[in-house]
Amino acid sequence: MDFCRAGKAVTVVDNSASVLASLMPPEVSSRLQHRLTDMGIHLLLKSQLQGLEQTTTDIRASFDRDRHVEVDAVVAATGLRPETALARMAGLEINRGVKVDSTLQTSNPHIYALGDCAEINGA
Repeated sequence: MDFCRAGKAVTVVDNSASVLASLMPPEVSSRLQHRLTDMGIHLLLKSQLQGLEQTTTDIRASFDRDRHVEVDAVVAATGLRPETALARMAGLEINRGVKVDSTLQTSNPHIYALGDCAEINGA
């Protein structure tokens, strides 16, 4: 978003049909998607990066379905998934993360979770 505020053209690529679909409920993803497009960010959804090629003037990003975009820079943000193995072994309720309430309490009243692993009220 700082790039947008600096007047740069920004394109976000996601292989899902919506932004960050695996990390948040559809209604939250939809709100985020609208906010990003309102800021002028171009969304390239249902797209898979196939390769990057340095040219004499920029970088050529190649995508599936024979699409290409010329860019100045690439920022990769992949693989964010909460580690929930310990919570599963403890018998805690898991959805996209460890389910917690507004006080960060899990399904076990003696265990609290916070950070990237916590899913607060479904988000």
